[in-house]
Amino acid sequence: MYKILQDKKHMVINELIGILGYRNRDNLEDSLNAMQILIEMIELEKTFEIFMMNGAEKIGTIMELAVDPTNSFN
Repeated sequence: MYKILQDKKHMVINELIGILGYRNRDNLEDSLNAMQILIEMIELEKTFEIFMMNGAEKIGTIMELAVDPTNSFN
């Protein structure tokens, strides 16, 4: 059961990062909501660990999306 919940957390985080990515070019509200949820998840100790796994891969992805000029909508 624990593994299923961990997998679900990873899936949700990946989906939220995806909303901030290139596939969302027209829904500002979704982008803002995803950004706020990700900020709150990073602030929590238990979910912060997920962001730091695999050499902080998820944080790296967020940073890449933030500095990419082709993703300026988000």
